[in-house]
Amino acid sequence: MKTTTNTKMIKVVIVAQCWEWYGDEDQVGVAGYGRYKAKGGEDFITKVPAAYYWAGAYDLVFEAFDKIKNVDGEYIKYQAIELKKYYEPEEIELTF
Repeated sequence: MKTTTNTKMIKVVIVAQCWEWYGDEDQVGVAGYGRYKAKGGEDFITKVPAAYYWAGAYDLVFEAFDKIKNVDGEYIKYQAIELKKYYEPEEIELTF
C-alpha cells in the first residue's frame, strides 16, 4: 500500500513483547555471549495510515515498528505482537 500526504491517519496501540539481554554486556546481541529473554510487554502509541488498520495490513505496521525497536545489539528490544485501535481512556473516580 502506498501512502500520500493526504493519507488519513489513525492512532493505534502497538502491543510489543519486551526482550532483555542476559549475558556479556560488552557483546550485547552476539550469539554465544548470552541471549535475549522475554520480560513482559509494553504498549506504544503511534499513527498509521487508516487503510493499513482497516485492511488488516498489520504486517506492514509490524515491519516498520520492528525496524526501529527490534534491533539486535540493543540491551532492550521490542517485538510487535498486536495492533489495536487507540481509544482515549475513560477517567473514573473510585470511592473507598
